[in-house]
Amino acid sequence: MPPRITQRLVALHEEDERPDLVERVIWHIDPACLDINQAIHLCQRHHLYDALMYVYTRALRDYVAPAVELLGLIRKVQQYRKSRAESVETAGIIPDDTALEPIVVNAYKIYPYLANVLSGLTYPSEEPLADDEAFQAKKDVYAFLFFGRSSVWPLGEGGKLVLTSDEEGGIEPTYPYARLLLRFDSESFLHSLDIAFEDTYLNDESQGVGRLVIVRILLEILSSGNLPPADVTFVNIFIARNVPKYPQFLQIATSALHGILIDLADDPDQNTREDRQLAAEYLLSVYNPHESGRILRLFEKAGFYRILRSWHRQERQWAPLLSTYLDDPDLRPSEMFYNVDDVLNVSARTNKDLLPPELISAISDALPRLLQASITSTAVLLDKHMPDFHGRALEELGQNNDHKRFIYLRHLLGPRRSDDEEYTTPTRYSVPSLKVAKHLRQLLYSYSVNTIRTRSSRS
Repeated sequence: MPPRITQRLVALHEEDERPDLVERVIWHIDPACLDINQAIHLCQRHHLYDALMYVYTRALRDYVAPAVELLGLIRKVQQYRKSRAESVETAGIIPDDTALEPIVVNAYKIYPYLANVLSGLTYPSEEPLADDEAFQAKKDVYAFLFFGRSSVWPLGEGGKLVLTSDEEGGIEPTYPYARLLLRFDSESFLHSLDIAFEDTYLNDESQGVGRLVIVRILLEILSSGNLPPADVTFVNIFIARNVPKYPQFLQIATSALHGILIDLADDPDQNTREDRQLAAEYLLSVYNPHESGRILRLFEKAGFYRILRSWHRQERQWAPLLSTYLDDPDLRPSEMFYNVDDVLNVSARTNKDLLPPELISAISDALPRLLQASITSTAVLLDKHMPDFHGRALEELGQNNDHKRFIYLRHLLGPRRSDDEEYTTPTRYSVPSLKVAKHLRQLLYSYSVNTIRTRSSRS
C-alpha cells in the first residue's frame, strides 16, 4: 500500500479521536508503507509507546531511540516524585498522582524492551531478529546504555543531549543511563541484565562490552555512594549470583568479592534475607573468604542458617550446628526434630556414644522452644538421648498444667488417645519406654486416675 494511502487512513482515525485505531493500523501495515514522521508524532502525542518502538525498530532499524524515549519518561517520573516529596515536606500537600500512573506504566516498558533487544528479539512480539540486525542492535544499545557520560541522540545534526538529572541544568553523573535505570527500579534492570548475560554476544569482549565491563561499571556506581541501600543490595545479589555462572568471564578481585559477601550478610532487611543468603551461597561456591570468624558472626546475625549448617557440619562443630536447627524460624517442627536427632546421633557416634556437655546444655536451654513446637516429639527426643531430663521437661510444662504433662508421659508409657491429637506427631513408640523414672510412672498413674474420676463425676 502506498504511504500516501496509509497517511490519509491514519489521519482519518486521528480526526475521529481514535488513537486505538491508529495503533492498529501501525501494527498491521508493513512499516515501509507508513509515513514515518506522521506515525512517530502520533505515537508520541497519544502515548502509544509499544507502537512507537515498533516504528523505530522495524521501520528505521533504530534500537536506541526507544530507549531514549523511555528514559525521558523515567526522568519525568523521577522529577515528579522529587517535587511531590518537597511539596509534602514544605506545605503538607499531597498531590493527585492519577496523571502520573500511565507515565509510570509506559516507563517500565524499558526493562522488557532491553531484555528482548539484548537477547536478539523484537519487542514486544519476541520474534528472533535476523543475525546481522540483532548484532547491530545489541552493539548500539550496549554502547549507549553503558557509556560513561551523557550522549547526543540522534547522532549528527539535530541531535539533543539525553539528560537524566532531576534538576534542569543539573550535573550529569557518570554512566547516567545505567544509573537512572538502577534508581528507577534496580530489581527490574538487573533482571533484564540477567537475561542479557545469557546471550553469547557478551562472550566476545572485543565488541567493547562484556560481562566483566558491565559488572565493573555497576561496582563503580556502587562506590559512588549515591544508591539507596535496597538498590545496593540488589546489585550485590546480581554480582554474587553471576560470578559462579560465568567464571571464565567474571574475574573479579577478591577484595571486591569479600566486600560483597560482607554487605550481603550485614544488611538488616529481613525481607531480602533469603535472596541474600542464596546469593552468598553462590558466591561461596567460588570464593573462600578470609576472616572466617568475623564472617561466621555476620552470618549468625543475618540468620543465614543454611550456610552456617553447611559450614559447621564440614568442620564437625556439633554444638554450633545444633544451634542452627534450634534457632532457625523457617524450619517446620518435624524438620527441626529430625535434624536435632541426627546431630545428636552423629555427635554421640564420634564421642563413644556420649553426648558432649555443650550439646546437653544446648538442649536443656532449648527445652521451652522444643516443648512449644511439639510435646510428644520432645518426649521422644529426650527419651532417646537424655532420659534424665524428663523431670526437667515436665517442670517446664508447669506444675498446674496437668493435661500437657499427662500427654507427655502417656506418649512414652501408654496408648495415645484422640483428644491429645494436637500434641502428637508421627514419631512415637510402639512399646512403653523403659527409661522413665519410677516416680514419673506413678505420676502418670495418678493423672490417669484423676482423669477417670473427673469423667465419672461428669457422667
